[in-house]
Amino acid sequence: MDYQTRVTTVLEVCSAHEVQRIAASVRMGPVKTIPVPKARSQKPKADPHYSAAVQRAKDVAERLRRAEVIDAEGHRIRTDLPADMRDGQDRDYGG
Repeated sequence: MDYQTRVTTVLEVCSAHEVQRIAASVRMGPVKTIPVPKARSQKPKADPHYSAAVQRAKDVAERLRRAEVIDAEGHRIRTDLPADMRDGQDRDYGG
């Protein structure tokens, strides 16, 4: 069987997409991988930034409580709007 006959036979059996996929896999060759040992019972490490982030969040919450924006549970107290945003005012959104 000559080359042309083999190509025609493959095209009759497989779609063009399958032929491209097969040709690509033949050209690529084998790929070597490196085995990676699995770690067992690895304890998560402590995040060095966590404690500082918690402290910043507490400071912001305390500042909002002192300004009477939120209550002790973190619910918003103030619902007032700036003077230019109230009903009946000529509102300018800067656009």
